[in-house]
Amino acid sequence: MKSNNNLHRLIRSLNKAEKRHFKMMISQHVKKDSSNYVLLFDAIDRQEEYDESKLKQKFRKHHFGKNISKTKYMLYRQVLKSLRLLNDAKTPKALVHSYLNSVSTLFSKCLYEQCEALLVKARVVAKEQQYFDLLLDICNWEERLLPYLGLSPLAKYEELSKLRSQLQSQLCAESNLRSYWAQALRMENFSEEQQRLEWSRLMGRPELQLPQSETSFLSKVFFLCIHGLHAQHQGKPKATAQLLEQLFSLWHQHPEYINGREEEYIFSCAPFVLAGAGYPDLAKHYDELFRHLQDLGTPSHQSAKKVQCMALVLEFIYSIASRQIERCKILLMSIETLLLQNVQVLPVEWQLRLYYHIGIYFFLVGKYAEAVEWIEKVEQEASQETHPVMLNYCKLIGLMAKYEIESYSNVLEYDIRKTYRYLKKQEQFREVERLVLNSVKKLLYANHGKETEGIFANLCESIQNIEGRKVPVYLVTSNAIYQWASHKLIDPNQRILN
Repeated sequence: MKSNNNLHRLIRSLNKAEKRHFKMMISQHVKKDSSNYVLLFDAIDRQEEYDESKLKQKFRKHHFGKNISKTKYMLYRQVLKSLRLLNDAKTPKALVHSYLNSVSTLFSKCLYEQCEALLVKARVVAKEQQYFDLLLDICNWEERLLPYLGLSPLAKYEELSKLRSQLQSQLCAESNLRSYWAQALRMENFSEEQQRLEWSRLMGRPELQLPQSETSFLSKVFFLCIHGLHAQHQGKPKATAQLLEQLFSLWHQHPEYINGREEEYIFSCAPFVLAGAGYPDLAKHYDELFRHLQDLGTPSHQSAKKVQCMALVLEFIYSIASRQIERCKILLMSIETLLLQNVQVLPVEWQLRLYYHIGIYFFLVGKYAEAVEWIEKVEQEASQETHPVMLNYCKLIGLMAKYEIESYSNVLEYDIRKTYRYLKKQEQFREVERLVLNSVKKLLYANHGKETEGIFANLCESIQNIEGRKVPVYLVTSNAIYQWASHKLIDPNQRILN
């Protein structure tokens, strides 16, 4: 069994500047064991796969080699300390945390006036950035300082109490809207009846009736996100596009809020970008978003790798949704060189969406064996509980891809029955699922020529008339099914897109 490799993963995640800073810090501040730490650091950094037995063998003659686990533990702490020092003021939130840590140190030394001066600086940054949780911490520190500063306690206590009440109210409203946004994102995995009930319940919340001018920046973001997603689920592209344009404008009017809030920025735009084919008028906003995300992903940025990977995923899926296959081909090369080596930096949901859309890409360009490989990767890693819709569409795309592969012809009938039973059991046997299953089944026994053409023609017409879900994964899948069937009508032997 392999030993714990947390230290290996941490060291391998560092960029050149972070490694250089660690070695400088360790040489300046840790005199006694600095060389041991550097030796172990370099040895672990050179390992592609972590192997503790090789480390023990390499350092068997060193004093620290006799208790390498303890040295690893201390090295792990030193690396984290180095990262904290390096990133101390790279984002406004990190700067406020740094001020508050210094206040705690100064307070223990009874340097109360210096505490007060730092709290003033912290308050300015926290107020500008609307960090309500940190403003509450600052209030608490100011209250602790009152007895030591000789101020009028009663008036100041009342002022702080009133301010704390306001901050708690704003923090509560922002937290509620963040929670509602999370609920809205989960809607696509519900049945259509469940969706209607849940949306009706959610949109009845008082906070979602009318936007309040005095609400925080993030509250406004979540408000627009929820209403935009609701319009998208209702199949209202114009209303969705208007709300999305307001969302982009809000972020662009306040670029100062993006630094330190990159994930909120990306996550708020992502559901609409993923359904890019539905909003062609907003292409200029999408292109601007991708450029901006690439700028945020420069090596000097704290979350460079994650932001760069997220930007690649968004742009690739958007290109699939908007049928820009040549663009997909170029992006896929970047994905293979950068993202697949660092896929663990992404949320699991994003990893699965990426795998699914790579499968869709290979299906569209006629590389059906590769499509099956990626689709099966999703099926292995996704859960029916959390990703029922994506798994359903994996079954459908998998069937169509296997129809195109001669080696699968003998087992396809079994796959159709298996898929039918699966969908029936999961109560996910809706119109699009029924349409694809029946079409593939008929194609198995159809004579080539007019009979096959009739099946494909019916599939093309029917898939366009389905009023189904207006969610990204449905739009991309239905488009892939339509492209496949329509190109088969032109030439049964032709690949979909060259």
